[in-house]
Amino acid sequence: MTDTEISSWHLSVHNITSSSAFVEWTDFPLDAPITHFMVMFTEDNSSLSVLLQVKSLYDRDHFVYKLLKANRMYEFRVLAFTEDVENVTYSTETKTITTGEEGKDYVATIQSQ
Repeated sequence: MTDTEISSWHLSVHNITSSSAFVEWTDFPLDAPITHFMVMFTEDNSSLSVLLQVKSLYDRDHFVYKLLKANRMYEFRVLAFTEDVENVTYSTETKTITTGEEGKDYVATIQSQ
């Protein structure tokens, strides 16, 4: 499987709380046979990533609900999977966020990579 980042495929993460975040992305910019999208996030200094399958090829957002830990840094990206022989996986740009403190609402700490 080949993983290719597409710099023109943009991602935003907002409405960040201590345990949740709303992820949105732009339309997939290539003409490729995509079978499904997945939201991937990884906690900073961890080798474990979580993959969440997006319900439809037409969706451009996903709510990551109560899966994050308070006061932690996470890297987010969206992956597009193809059905062709080479099994190419495409990736959006990566966004790094920091979740809020437990019991406090929104934090806007987002960095592009």
